[in-house]
Amino acid sequence: RVAPWFALVVGNTVGHVMLWNVVTCAHVHTSLIELCTSALALCAAGAYLERVWGAREFARFVTVVTLAAAACTFVGVVLAYACALGSAALLFDTYFCGFGAGVAGFAVALKQVAPERAAAPGGVVRCKHVPLLYVGVHFTLWCSGVEPELTLPFPACGLVAAWVYLRYWQPRGGNARGDASDDF
Repeated sequence: RVAPWFALVVGNTVGHVMLWNVVTCAHVHTSLIELCTSALALCAAGAYLERVWGAREFARFVTVVTLAAAACTFVGVVLAYACALGSAALLFDTYFCGFGAGVAGFAVALKQVAPERAAAPGGVVRCKHVPLLYVGVHFTLWCSGVEPELTLPFPACGLVAAWVYLRYWQPRGGNARGDASDDF
């Protein structure tokens, strides 16, 4: 198995100095459904966003969102362990992985770039609704026991990281940064 070497295992990242886990965890998938969902989102939303922003900004966005989600998850697990909510199993036996943060980030970016665009055939769902729907589906699957706990933090953290990046730090023309519009 490659998951112990490349997924985010908080105890290994610090205890065994496997610091690369924070970078590689977004690219490890433990289920075929998750891999297919991530690939579909990357092909569809990623291609659109790359055309709008350019390759350099798109790569920066994906990197910032996935690293911020991994760091947020890391801190959350350490805090949960410190507050006695977890056990050593939380630190050493739980693998956090997947591109859920990137997919949530794409959803937020599409909400910013094309909020009224149809997100699915038929036009029932608009891009402005996709971020909440995506995280809501993850949460529902987690509550029902279908989705393991290790994938839930990434979409939630990715949604917040993408919003903060796009709202305050994404380079605009000149010295301007972020999107201060009321719609976003």
